[in-house]
Amino acid sequence: MDGGHRPAVGAVMALILLATIVDGMDSSIVNVVLPAISEDLGMSVSSSALVSVAYLVPIAGLCLAFSKLAERVNVRRMFLAGTTVFLIASVGCAASPNEESLVLMRFVQGIGATFMVASTPIMVVRLLDEDHRGRGMGCIAAGSGISVIIGPTVGGILGDLFSWHAVFLINIPICALIVLATLVILPKTDGEPGRRFPDVPSVALMFAGMGLVMMGLYGFTESILPDTVTVAVCVIGGVLILGSFIVSGRSKDPLVHLELLRSRRFTIVTLVFLLSTMAGAGVMYVLPFYMQSVQGLTAAETGMILAGASIITVIATVPTGRWCDSRGCRTPASVSLVLRMVFAAMLGYIDPSLGMAYLAVALAILGISFGISGTSQSTRMVEESPEEYAGEAGSMAMTVNYVGYALGLALFAIVFSLFGAGTVDVASMDVSDCLNGFHGSCWFSLILSALALVGSLAVGRVRTAEGK
Repeated sequence: MDGGHRPAVGAVMALILLATIVDGMDSSIVNVVLPAISEDLGMSVSSSALVSVAYLVPIAGLCLAFSKLAERVNVRRMFLAGTTVFLIASVGCAASPNEESLVLMRFVQGIGATFMVASTPIMVVRLLDEDHRGRGMGCIAAGSGISVIIGPTVGGILGDLFSWHAVFLINIPICALIVLATLVILPKTDGEPGRRFPDVPSVALMFAGMGLVMMGLYGFTESILPDTVTVAVCVIGGVLILGSFIVSGRSKDPLVHLELLRSRRFTIVTLVFLLSTMAGAGVMYVLPFYMQSVQGLTAAETGMILAGASIITVIATVPTGRWCDSRGCRTPASVSLVLRMVFAAMLGYIDPSLGMAYLAVALAILGISFGISGTSQSTRMVEESPEEYAGEAGSMAMTVNYVGYALGLALFAIVFSLFGAGTVDVASMDVSDCLNGFHGSCWFSLILSALALVGSLAVGRVRTAEGK
């Protein structure tokens, strides 16, 4: 770091923790009030997924590029810019009068979050000495864990006491505090002036490819595109463009090196992580609709129940880390997928007559599955990467996580529409249609988890250093 002494370690870690909580909380807090948003704005269950996907797509499409950018510019300016954009977009979300403006503001909010997400690891490396960097990275993991616990609870309480607008307004005081803390804590000068920006064509290809795929998927669900041919062209075109992004790894400064993608083992475990994330994200998206529309729970009750599952997730991460360190990641990664299949099968048969105890057991299994998979599958990507690209594999794991969430929401919106009443306004949706859509979504989750399990088992134990 240039330009003076390092800031206080505790202050930097507190800032990193707070920023991570805000980003993670905004991903989980909205799901609980999606039924209320959908009813108020006249949205269908499938179209309401856009509220979440619009936030995730910028992070998924730009995270790799912004991570490289954060290494080369003044991290204070980048972090401030992201927080400011996030704050302004949060106000825009709360004030949105219709579906279109809310989706647009969520997209802008996602761009701000991408700046913040990409900045935090660089803050750890650049502003903390080696003795504190492990704890700094621990703050990022802890912030993510805390956010998934408090997000559903806070969202449900705010939604019940006030309205869905409040889940966005809560960001105002938190972001204001982050801005003030950043101005005081972070140094004005750092970075490496003169280094060139990431490969712009690669960034454009990745973002355009994801955008077309998402447009095609939602065009199929909501009939926003004129015909099936146009939908197919969007999806196929998006996939081809994403393929071009991979080929762009031959450039001098690629976002992803082709050498990394040539590793068969790495490619398989990456696909496993993607399928697993899609399966989990999709079920978590439709759960609030089942719990509120079928079970008759309030938003606050839904949030507290989901928070219980999140607590189990956080608790499960610690022994999983030790398990991976002592025995490798293959077994825990596969166990997490078996548990996810059990959970999906239980919810595939669920009925209100089975009672809340049945749902609680299923959610406990899901919480354990999430805790095991989040640690083991991302670590497995790093283990299976060529050693010189281990850092890049870690960044890819973060990107795959966001891409999986976005694709999972899009695909499960289609499945819910096919099995239930995905294109019917939530306010007029029949309980039986909601239940049918939920059951179909759970069985689709089981299929994705089974495919991921096959891939997980296909890759043997991690290679030894001599075998690489």
